[in-house]
Amino acid sequence: MKDQLSPSFKSKVDDLKSKLGLKKETGYIENDNGVFTYKDNAAATENANQLSLPNPNLYKDIKGFLHTHPNDFEDSDGNIRKGFKIFSPADVIYFNELVRNAKENGLPLEDVYGVMVSGTGIYQIRFTGNVNQIKTTYVNTGEEYNEMYKKYFLANPKTSDELNFLKFMDEQMYVKGVSLVKMNDNGTFTTKTLNADKTDVSNSDCPQ
Repeated sequence: MKDQLSPSFKSKVDDLKSKLGLKKETGYIENDNGVFTYKDNAAATENANQLSLPNPNLYKDIKGFLHTHPNDFEDSDGNIRKGFKIFSPADVIYFNELVRNAKENGLPLEDVYGVMVSGTGIYQIRFTGNVNQIKTTYVNTGEEYNEMYKKYFLANPKTSDELNFLKFMDEQMYVKGVSLVKMNDNGTFTTKTLNADKTDVSNSDCPQ
């Protein structure tokens, strides 16, 4: 992750931070050659803003993606639209497909990444498991998981987004070997994991 913090990568993160006020998601993909491509083809209605990224079954050279989860905003009916400020189930599914492609292409699995930029923090997901933990088949569809995710957060309003995300990924999606990392403002990284009884998040600062 330290090697990742090139001027080019940092400029993409800064650009996405400047777009958090938009009413839709925007982002970038990075291919295996280090080329970034801007993506803003999210549904621009006030009822949907999810970014559409290239199909990893067709584009197998994608190494990573960065995208925004926009700030809350008021729609035309005066309702406050709130979104997740942490990764969604769809993000996790997409990320695991990139990990699968890296394995099939003989590329380092630890180079694959997903980044989520929000007003409450910038996070990465990274694959830290073994090849047998790469998950590409699920009991539910992405849309079904997203509905389950909404209900899960509503049922646990006093729990942090980090804990809700980690528990949902572990207990509802049965995804293993994927780590959540917070990118701190000072350029350091903090890995977030479930504690032993899954009641809280344990923090581990990455060595400098």
